[in-house]
Formats: sequence, C-alpha cells, structure tokens
Amino acid sequence: MSAPAQRLKAVRRLYLGREGAPTAGDRWFSLYLISFVTAFYIVPVAYVIGDFLDPSFAGRVTQETSEPYAAAGVTLLAIAALWAGRIQGPVFLTPFLAHTLLATEIPRRRVLIRSVLTAVTGTGLVIGGAAAVGLFALTHTGVWDWSRFGLLAAAAFTGGLQLGLLAFLGQRLRRRALLLCTGLVALQGVAGALLPVVNLATPAGWAASLWAGGPAWLLAALVLTTAAALVLVAAEPAALGRLPAERVVGQSRRISDARLFTSTGNINDAVELFRAAPAHRLHRASVSAGPALLSGLRQDMVGAARSPLSMLSAGVLIPAGAALLTLAAPAAGAGFQESNLLAAVPLGVLGGLLLFFGTGPPAEGWRQLKNEFDAAALFGWAPRTALARRLLWPLLVTGVFAAAGAAGVVVLSGSAHWSEAFWSLGLAAAALSARFFQSMRSRDIPVEFLAPTVIPGGMDLSAVKILVWLGDGVIITVTAALAVVVLPWQPGTLAAVLSGMVLATLIGGWARTGQQLSAGTARAPRRS
Repeated sequence: MSAPAQRLKAVRRLYLGREGAPTAGDRWFSLYLISFVTAFYIVPVAYVIGDFLDPSFAGRVTQETSEPYAAAGVTLLAIAALWAGRIQGPVFLTPFLAHTLLATEIPRRRVLIRSVLTAVTGTGLVIGGAAAVGLFALTHTGVWDWSRFGLLAAAAFTGGLQLGLLAFLGQRLRRRALLLCTGLVALQGVAGALLPVVNLATPAGWAASLWAGGPAWLLAALVLTTAAALVLVAAEPAALGRLPAERVVGQSRRISDARLFTSTGNINDAVELFRAAPAHRLHRASVSAGPALLSGLRQDMVGAARSPLSMLSAGVLIPAGAALLTLAAPAAGAGFQESNLLAAVPLGVLGGLLLFFGTGPPAEGWRQLKNEFDAAALFGWAPRTALARRLLWPLLVTGVFAAAGAAGVVVLSGSAHWSEAFWSLGLAAAALSARFFQSMRSRDIPVEFLAPTVIPGGMDLSAVKILVWLGDGVIITVTAALAVVVLPWQPGTLAAVLSGMVLATLIGGWARTGQQLSAGTARAPRRS
C-alpha cells in the first residue's frame, strides 16, 4: 500500500473512531429497519394498489402513446439532477475531512472516490427501489409479465446511476458549461417530442422505449441504458482530480450548518443557506420614480435579472407542475369509480408541490414586503399600495409559466378539453396565495407552539404544531389540489370552493401583516 493510501486510511480510522460516530450496529439496524418497512408496509400497499387499479387505465398508461410523456419526464429528471448537483452534489465530505484531506498532497481522486461512488450507488438503489414499487403494482394488474418487470427494475437502477452521475456533472462544471449542458438536454427533449425518431439516439428515448416499446426493443434499450451509465462511471474518477476544493468545502459547510439549524427547528435559516445569491451587478430601480405599481414591477424585474438561476428554476418547476395538474384534471368532478384516483392523486400532489416551490423565485419581493410597510409613509403610500406594488410580477410570471405548461399538455395530447388547463391555472392561483400566506408569517416560531400539548393517551402534539406552522403553504396547496381531484362535485361547485380557498388564504396572509387594508396614506407629522 502506498504512503498516501496509508495516510488516508489512518485519517478515516481516527475519524470513524470519534465519540458519537455511528457504529456497525447502527448501520445494521438501519438496514433492518428499511427491510422491515419494505416487506411489511410498502410491498403490501403496492399489492393492494395493483388489486384496485383499473386494468384498462393501466394499459393506457403503458401503451406506445405514452412514450413521449415518459421521455419528457426522464428529460426533466436529468435537468433536475444537473442543478441539484450544483446545490449539493454526490461528492460530499464532512467539514473536518474536507479541510483536513483536501489541503494535503494526497491525490484528490483517491480522497473523493469512495464518497462519490457511495452516493451514486445509493441514488441508484433509492430510485430503483421506488420505481420497483410502482412497477410491482402495474405488473400485478397484468399489463406485462414479470420478466419485463425485472428488465424495467434493472433499467430504473441504471437510470438512477445516471442521475447520480449527472448530479456530479452539475457539481463539477462551471456555470456556463452547466447552462450549455442543460440547454443540450432540453433541446434533445424538445426534439424527441416533435420528432419521435430522435428518441432512438438519446438515453431519455431509450428509457421511454423500455417503458412503452415492443419486446424486441427491450433488451437493446436496457443494454444501451446500462452502457451510458458505465461510460459515466468510467469517466467520473478522471474528473474528480479537477474538482475545485473550495466547492467541496463550501457545500460541506453549508450542509453541516443546515443540519444544525434543522435540528433546532430553525428551518428558515436552513433554507436561507440554499437561496441563490444575486449574480449580476445591476442598479436597483428607483422606488420613487413613476407610479408606485410600475416602480414595484421594475424592482422585481431587476431582482429577477440579478438572479437568473432562480428564475430558471421557476421556468422549469411551474410549467412541470401545471402539466401534471392538467393530466390529473380529468378526475375533477368525476365519481370515485371513474376518476382513477390511484393515478390522479399522486399527479395532483406532485403537481401542487412543484407549483408551490416554483412560485418562490417570482414572489421573492414578498419577503421584503413587511419591511416596506414601515417605509410606506416616506413615499406617500397606503399599505394596500405597498402590497399592490409587489403583486404584478408574481401574477404575470406564474400565470405565463402555468399557462405554457398546461397548454403544452393539451396540444401534445391532441385534446380539445381546454377546461383541464383552466383547472391547473386555478390551482396555480391557489399555490401563489399559499406562497403569500407563508411569506407573511413571522420569522421565528411562536413561543406558544413550543409548549407541550398533551392529549388523552399521553401523546405530545407540539411537534405537529411546529410542522404545520413550518409547512402551512405546502399544506394549503396540496389541500387545494386534492379538493379538485378527489371531491365528486359539479365543476361549478369545485370552482367556487377553490375560489373561496384562495380568497381565505389571501385574507389570512394579509391578517398576518397586522396592517389595515382600508388605512389611508400615512403622513409625517408637521414640524412646529
């Protein structure tokens, strides 16, 4: 064994022997817990879903007509993996090991290879396991045989490896190169949607062919998918040596600080660590020039131009969420027997979550709105004027992006039912109102939420109160999506309920500010 390898082994042995480090028994217990939950909870649930899933619906989901949607979904996952690596890639060391090892003459490739292979393999296992659960339910309906289940599960594992390696690519590349890779991936996804023959030459197309292709193409697609993963695995160690040390150290410190904040319940500060910093030096628009509404719109536009990556994430998340909600919209108003809730509910929940998280960058100005209430008198504004200044930009961006995602699904599917797109727009309004409600809350958890709340039976609900306070926006958005998808009411009644939820959420958010909507313009006192 070489001297660098011996030194590296000694450092790792000392670090693993520290006080409080997880032991081999802890790891085995974690593995036992995962196996127990999978065997006694997840697999039976998948079996029940397969029993109740409509075979005709399952057949439509797995037909060749679903291949473009599968390719589009894989393309979006690839883009998400690239940018997830930019935030936190698979190359991860604790702050102690990062500062200790990356400053030595030990080759960086030798230092990092174990952590990155562990993370990539773990990503493949998690994605493959999650996919296997859904594939088990579909196979139980009889849409395909168990041999195809094995091929698809293996393809899901290799696809997970590719996503992990794409995350490493996002961690390794500079921003311009990452934008170029994202553009290339998006371009091949658009080309595959317009010209299906393009999918024969792309990994996303191979995965889609595995999902809906003929039996003769299955083995070839699996071989191509596995080969793409092996090529990335072979190329990764060479790129480890050129990975910037400051990027690894910065990400390790950020994750460590986020864990510390999360352990104390301070989710706001933990999220703040991952917020994209302004990247361009542009002068802020003057808040006093021109009408108040237009000056607020200019401020938000300048803020968006200074943080283009945040707006890029909104441009991906909002259309994707609106597209998923449009796919789930046929269940709106349908009875429980005709609505295919086993498919509509996951689509609605996931679409609502994507919409809510996508509205964060456009509504960035709402984070400063409460401070602007204090300064409104200096500019001669009423509280409602200060609010109106920050409404135009979130409404425009969310509306345009959501309309684009919904219209894309309607056009590509050839459906003439534009009412499905209107449901997704209504849910986009619900997500935006939930974002406003969450943005207007105080930064610190109310003290009364920390007090124990013991119910009969000895259970303490204080943790539940804290979780509800932290995730109130997510709860409101998911509730609105489930109300539209699940409730078997007439469309007019559902529209009225959704409008009432949006209005009540906006009123609740405004009540959190402590301002009076009818208050006039505050005036400074005259000097004597």
